[in-house]
Amino acid sequence: MAILSFSMPTEIHLGNGALDILPSLCGQRVLVVADPAMTQLGFTERVCALAQQAGAATTVFDAIEPDPSQELCAAGVELAEDFALDTIIGVGGGSTLDVTKTMRAACETPAVTVAELMAAGFSPPPRQTGQISCIAIPSTSGTGSEVSRGAVITDSSAGAPVKRVLFTGAPDAAIIDPAFPATMPPHVAADTGYDALAHAVESYASAETHRLTQALASDAIATVLAQLPASVQEFGNTPARYAMHVAATMAGATMRAGLGLCHALSHQITPAFGISHGRANALLLPHIVAYNAGVAGDSYSELAARLGIGGSNPVAALVGTLAELRTRAGMPASLREAGVTKEQLTQALPQMVANGSRDPNVASNPRQPTPEDIEALYWDAWEDRRAEV
Repeated sequence: MAILSFSMPTEIHLGNGALDILPSLCGQRVLVVADPAMTQLGFTERVCALAQQAGAATTVFDAIEPDPSQELCAAGVELAEDFALDTIIGVGGGSTLDVTKTMRAACETPAVTVAELMAAGFSPPPRQTGQISCIAIPSTSGTGSEVSRGAVITDSSAGAPVKRVLFTGAPDAAIIDPAFPATMPPHVAADTGYDALAHAVESYASAETHRLTQALASDAIATVLAQLPASVQEFGNTPARYAMHVAATMAGATMRAGLGLCHALSHQITPAFGISHGRANALLLPHIVAYNAGVAGDSYSELAARLGIGGSNPVAALVGTLAELRTRAGMPASLREAGVTKEQLTQALPQMVANGSRDPNVASNPRQPTPEDIEALYWDAWEDRRAEV
């Protein structure tokens, strides 16, 4: 029997008013990393005010953009080092939290540049832990970056942009406060919510899965299936938004068991076509589950049973449920419906297949794909053509 491991180094604080615990977590020199929306909505100012209650000096880096680049991270590191921070707080979506964790990792290893961290990927130099406290406050309900060990940063150094996964270490603390997801536009709630679903479904059948992560994953999946449509369609439905927020954190914790081919391939769709990461996962996930079914059918059948999805072919029913959820959340069913032309996919496909094959998430997929398999899966997603299960 293989020896499996699970650790949760992140201290999680959740519930109404959870943000008020922030002063007890801060040091004396606090850098707040935020996206512009958090500043416009007043959250950045509120976080700074709470840190100042603890006697901290604060400064803000709020230039975060979607699919952040290594250059953006490097600019943040320069500011952080000039400020001599002892605490870094990320306030925003997954991009903000990924930048926050990357900045912390780079500042704790001052001899290593962001570019060198990017090149190291999941084999970085040893971190000098304990120097800088990292606190994550997610505003969206999907990436799980507030509890995950990795970050996704865009590398444009070789020409065409490529999303790279690198090891940064998980935040020390996460604050899961329903005030933050209440501000999400409906399309963001849909996209990020499906991202959480993809984390949980992929980890459940991962080559490195185990009962601890599967328990978290099945609960997160059940919550997303029940709450995502209301979270998207009923803007003021705070209970649904909060349920999704907690489910996203649970799904993020399951990533310790690894993800799979869905994330490996979605990482190529976003830079190629400008489709958000969560939406790219939604376009791929039913096809990936169908593709994996020959190897991971028992895991998927067990998951279907946990979710109350029955019938003579529970795996096919699970695939159908995942596809139906896209429609209920107002999402497109195919790359073509999302605006990608046949010519665009044909042109981008060779590089997407090459990059997807090298993505580290492939290693934990239950079925190891050939380049031909990957190309076929992209075409399946283009026209929503699902394989027989």
